[in-house]
Amino acid sequence: MGKPVLILVAGGTASGKTTVVDKLLDIFGKKDISVIYMDNYYKERNDLSLEERKKINYDHPNSFDMEQLSNDLRRLMNGETIYTPLYDFANHNRNSEITIKVDPTKVIILGT
Repeated sequence: MGKPVLILVAGGTASGKTTVVDKLLDIFGKKDISVIYMDNYYKERNDLSLEERKKINYDHPNSFDMEQLSNDLRRLMNGETIYTPLYDFANHNRNSEITIKVDPTKVIILGT
């Protein structure tokens, strides 16, 4: 397999990004496509209470763990399997017990 194609689906909150990603999967099939959701890369904030975490501006670029995201994308683009974090929207924090396995494929979609 050659280098994968990276497709970035970007937009504001509730702008239809997930709908676009789902439509791409419907059109092209899921066999050769990996999807990474940037929401899962919100920083872990165990240092804050739930009430404090609810007040975070999650649309701000500093709310993301860009270092882990770039490392994971680099590894995936190089043909390695990665395990992404899973963000728990109810607790406004990462789920420390669950990760998502993402295998390298021909096409990688990053939904922001």
